[in-house]
Amino acid sequence: KQKKAMFAPRLNHSLIKLNNKTFQFNRFFTNCNNNNNNNKCKSNSNCSISKKNTLFSRNEQNSDQGKTSLPNNESTTPFRRPLQWQHDKFYDQTDLEEEIRRVFDICHGCRACFNLCNSFPTLFDLVDESPTNELDSVPSENFKKVVDECTLCDLCFMVNCPYVPPHSFNLDFPQLMLRYRAVENQKSNDTIRNSSTLPQPTKSYQEFKYTKQHVEPDVSRKLKLESQALSHKLWTKTDTMAKVAAPFAPIVNFISKSNQPDKPPRTVRRIMESVVDIHAKAVLPEFVTPQQQLINQTKKLNLSPNVKAPAFASKRRVLLYATCLSNYHLPSIGLAAISMLNHAGVEVKIFYDECCGMPQFEQGHVGQVSLRASNLATKLSEYIEQKYDIVSLVASCTLMFKHEYPTLLPDNEDIKKLSNNSYDISEYLVNIAHKEGLPENIANVCAKVTLHNACHSKSQNMGFKSKEMLSLIPGLEILTVDRCSGHGGSFGVHKKTFPIAMEVGKFAFKQVLRNSKEANEKEKKHFIASDCPLAVDHLIQGISKDIQSFEQKPIKCHPIEILAAAYGIHTILTN
Repeated sequence: KQKKAMFAPRLNHSLIKLNNKTFQFNRFFTNCNNNNNNNKCKSNSNCSISKKNTLFSRNEQNSDQGKTSLPNNESTTPFRRPLQWQHDKFYDQTDLEEEIRRVFDICHGCRACFNLCNSFPTLFDLVDESPTNELDSVPSENFKKVVDECTLCDLCFMVNCPYVPPHSFNLDFPQLMLRYRAVENQKSNDTIRNSSTLPQPTKSYQEFKYTKQHVEPDVSRKLKLESQALSHKLWTKTDTMAKVAAPFAPIVNFISKSNQPDKPPRTVRRIMESVVDIHAKAVLPEFVTPQQQLINQTKKLNLSPNVKAPAFASKRRVLLYATCLSNYHLPSIGLAAISMLNHAGVEVKIFYDECCGMPQFEQGHVGQVSLRASNLATKLSEYIEQKYDIVSLVASCTLMFKHEYPTLLPDNEDIKKLSNNSYDISEYLVNIAHKEGLPENIANVCAKVTLHNACHSKSQNMGFKSKEMLSLIPGLEILTVDRCSGHGGSFGVHKKTFPIAMEVGKFAFKQVLRNSKEANEKEKKHFIASDCPLAVDHLIQGISKDIQSFEQKPIKCHPIEILAAAYGIHTILTN
């Protein structure tokens, strides 16, 4: 085992380079061509490049011949298959166990994703510590550990894996983890799929025939399935929880406040940990009162576009999806976005009806999320018909609109429209800057920003748009962090997974701390920003012990707040 441990990293590194070189070369140039032709093709509705969800386009599988039928010009373009959650076969535990063994065996042979999250090291440890050093001697009940440590960041599918469709291996690790969780929550999913609230799928279940994996005779094949605890289900309904907590925001914030990093957790947080399973040390976002919520604040604002801005002539119209995080916790992000869009010459309306469903989605409640998707898409498509672009303030919500909704309800026309007309706020402003241009009255900002590249921004396959956006600010020093913060939504606060989240984020913490030390020594203003505000909280918690003595402490924010401040229409630079 010692020799294997010494030799394996070098062997795996060589294999990874060999497996990935040609695939990633093709993927890179495919994406470059898509980006370069995006503006030319948008007017052509029949062009596959013009469709924002090309990566997730539906493609038919000929299961008899085991070959994939692909549209023209997509032979090397990765795509994601629809999640077949409405079919009975999807919940077949025997079929699920066989698929898990097939996928895990391929992952074990490749190991390209060893440094992405804790799921893969856990899987590889299970194999390496088994009697045969192969998957065939790993009991199926142990696979639950791998599933529990997946945050559904999608990076293994989007960035590393050379075996995603159209490859014949047909690997989609995140969807497999999601299927496992959906089977665990089959009861709630059955309630939705057996009702008449959603149309039944038009296509039969697509099975992919592969040679069955060999398993040692005495190895257990029974999966360990645990339905989600009630406390977890409550925390995934972020909009419901926020509506209950908002009227009592000061009291709730006092109760949920975490202690200083060098002190033991407060008694009230220890009680919370035992009752609702939220780790006593996890930092939770504070609620704002109903009067401070973004939707209510914007009712008093004069939302009129800047007629002198270059983009005003284009008559752009934006429906800004407020998101749970901005509406109930961080309204300053939404206010900065509205101010910036108006200043850029864009007409803005604010919209918030319900949560996009990401917290429920990552826990496997695909039926409830599909209902949300159908309801939101129906309402938002009315605005799309009126030539509004749908812009979201948080990367996870944009990812749901663009890519996850179409996998849940691939035949829904409103969802197709929503997917093709949804943008991240940074992506949208970069688009304006490239096409029409932004106003010229931008100030020189002598500051440093540590910009975290959020996992769900990467998963949108659009490039590092927040970095492009902040690069428009003269004088701003941008230092990027490309590794996962470790938060992963509810994964970063639950008692069982919070320590893992802190462990996963260690590499990112080191980078952020190094930048904070340099800024403190030079007495330079330092921002920590990300398209995922929860990731910023997690990064700051990861370095909180080390920066207590700093005179120049880092300021947490969203990238849009820095851009708006550079134009003098937001206060983060002066506060």
